[in-house]
Amino acid sequence: EVEFQSALARHPNVYGTHHIGASTDQAQAAVASGVIEILDAFSRGNIQHCVNMDT
Repeated sequence: EVEFQSALARHPNVYGTHHIGASTDQAQAAVASGVIEILDAFSRGNIQHCVNMDT
């Protein structure tokens, strides 16, 4: 497997997310809703669904 190299990926203002296969309107709406919920929580100082955050 080749390491991914990209200046964009290293930019401090870019946060990459995993691929989401939202191929239907319903799936796209659900993903958008989930992103809004996570960003809303983050704006209030709550981090949701973090796998490896130091506590």
